[in-house]
Amino acid sequence: MSTDASDGSIYYPERLHSAEEHLAWWSSVPVPDEVLQSVMDDYKNSRTVTVNSIVGKWEAPKRRTRLEQGGV
Repeated sequence: MSTDASDGSIYYPERLHSAEEHLAWWSSVPVPDEVLQSVMDDYKNSRTVTVNSIVGKWEAPKRRTRLEQGGV
């Protein structure tokens, strides 16, 4: 593993095998601001799509009045 990030880029990273190598390599590679901004912009939408694909689109249940609930 190179310590100066010469063996890859953020688009084509080198093959890393351990958590220690990942931390060392990604800590040494500069990530352009436009890439970080793009990730931040896309995060909310991609998270919503991912969660909805797992649990389905959630809708709040219809509120019931006290009379409908059997109360006085």
